[in-house]
Amino acid sequence: MKTKLLLTFLATSLLSLSVSAQDAPQYVRVFEADVQPNSQQAYEAVLVRFAEAHRKLDTKRYYFVSTQEIGSPTTYTFGRVYQNLSEMNEPSLNVMVEAFGEEEAAKIVAPLDGRVISQRSMMYVFRPDLSPDPGDDAAPPVLINWLTVKIKPYGNAIYEAYLAKVAEATEKVAPEFPFATYSPAAGADNTYGFANPILSWEALDEGPGMPVPQRLVEAYGAKEAQRLL
Repeated sequence: MKTKLLLTFLATSLLSLSVSAQDAPQYVRVFEADVQPNSQQAYEAVLVRFAEAHRKLDTKRYYFVSTQEIGSPTTYTFGRVYQNLSEMNEPSLNVMVEAFGEEEAAKIVAPLDGRVISQRSMMYVFRPDLSPDPGDDAAPPVLINWLTVKIKPYGNAIYEAYLAKVAEATEKVAPEFPFATYSPAAGADNTYGFANPILSWEALDEGPGMPVPQRLVEAYGAKEAQRLL
């Protein structure tokens, strides 16, 4: 299990916490990059030019970028949302070369040589059936706690049945602690993602709220909670 506290440049709408299930993005592509220590300034300078290239070409290809507020400061998380997988069928485009020319593009990315340690890409599917309803008046968070849980092969059905009960229990006894559940698709390797909104910085001092086992006990009783756990 891994958890990251992300600044919400990875917007609330991306994580489907304040929109209806019908309108929410159905797929999220998550890309992570680890850079060498003290390389953030150089890496971010390239990201600024990358965004500039997209705006210049009016590509309509929107990405959300987050840094870790708690965790590794040298890990960058990128998200892109899709309503349908067919939206991924886009023509290949080297935006830096198209926007600035081959010579200038090479100069822009040159400072990154040797600075990027690793990169990985995963695709997740939004699961409203495994997420508590946040309600119509859900406030936008200042932070997102992004939690990933990797389960054993062939354990998806059992785990998702458990998640459905957790979502139901949360709606019943702890509606102030909503979360959005994402199940694995391409590249996610049996890893589930959970987006937990943090509505204020002060909330960090108040602790994580009602633990999941307690929610299950209050919603279903101790015996059923023990069975689920």
